[in-house]
Amino acid sequence: MTDWTDQYHSLMQQAAVLKLCDAQTAMYEQAINLADTHGHVSHAFDARMKLVKAGVYTGKARKAVAAYSWCLAASDKHPDMFHDSDILWEYKWIISHAIGFPEIPLDQRMALFDDMSQRYLRQDAGLRPVLHLKASFAIRMGRFDEARDYVREYKCLPKGRYNNCRACEQSSEVIEAVYLYQDDHLALKKAAPLLSGELHCGNKPYTIYSSLFDGLVRLGRIDEAEQYFKTGYAALREAKHCLCDIADYFRYAMISGKLEQAVKIFEKHLPWALENHEMEDQFQFYIPCIYLLAKLQANKGRYALRLPKTLKQFNHNTRQTNIAGLYEWILNEARNIAIQFDRRNQNDFFSTCMENLTTYDALSQRWLALKEIK
Repeated sequence: MTDWTDQYHSLMQQAAVLKLCDAQTAMYEQAINLADTHGHVSHAFDARMKLVKAGVYTGKARKAVAAYSWCLAASDKHPDMFHDSDILWEYKWIISHAIGFPEIPLDQRMALFDDMSQRYLRQDAGLRPVLHLKASFAIRMGRFDEARDYVREYKCLPKGRYNNCRACEQSSEVIEAVYLYQDDHLALKKAAPLLSGELHCGNKPYTIYSSLFDGLVRLGRIDEAEQYFKTGYAALREAKHCLCDIADYFRYAMISGKLEQAVKIFEKHLPWALENHEMEDQFQFYIPCIYLLAKLQANKGRYALRLPKTLKQFNHNTRQTNIAGLYEWILNEARNIAIQFDRRNQNDFFSTCMENLTTYDALSQRWLALKEIK
């Protein structure tokens, strides 16, 4: 009989040659089960660390968080086998994604930041990455004054071993200009090295394009917005971990009157939103869904949308979708998510995001007026 370690190594090797996908995640999980069954801590650790990345990049953040928590505990329990330096880079991913779970209370989030700080200081890595994450967290919670304080703090600190790359740092400055200072000119200035190709990393600059659409429309630069929409969405359309950014492309499709393309984006990515582990990503995608379905209702046409099996009740037959029923369902889902986040965050930021759907109309009218001039 083949030794279980042969099976383990075979699974790990097969998974390693695959692109980040659900099949790869499943193989790492099988390898973990083998290692756990036979009590091999080192193999279990290695497979879980691989699962962390696979989970993060395939929209399975909950699996990634669980795997990383195990590795963190194993590192503390077996300091002779594992070292903090083996896991600290991924800590940034985990905290960033854990923010998307409203059921984890704020005090537990702060405890994670405290633990991360201690581990980084033990490695003489400095606290800049920790404060950077705190700023990002505060922005995503709608605590903008708090975020500005963290930004000022982290920018005063030197860069260390676990700092983000130049492209990621620059991307953060774009986000800060958009959300903290609401300065379209500053955002585009900060984005310039990314837009020119001087800086790039992973899915950047495509994930930054999505933050610039509103500003470009307000500034009358819709030709650039159109270019970024075309190239950016093509680059991200298969990236499950970029659902929030895809939601912004979806939103721009609606603003710019691309109803047919908006429907295609809706049909392709709605299944991702339904299966996504992070409720924040779900919420961000549901917002343009609400706007799209409201538009379809207003058009009073007959639409047959391609829906996932879990929503087949809204398709009366192959020729017509119950748009009103689907609209109410997604609206209620989004409201429930907003309530959970606002309760945790102790503000009304998510609920306000739902109330601000009127900004779609204003930007859409601006875009159409500019298009007519051109």
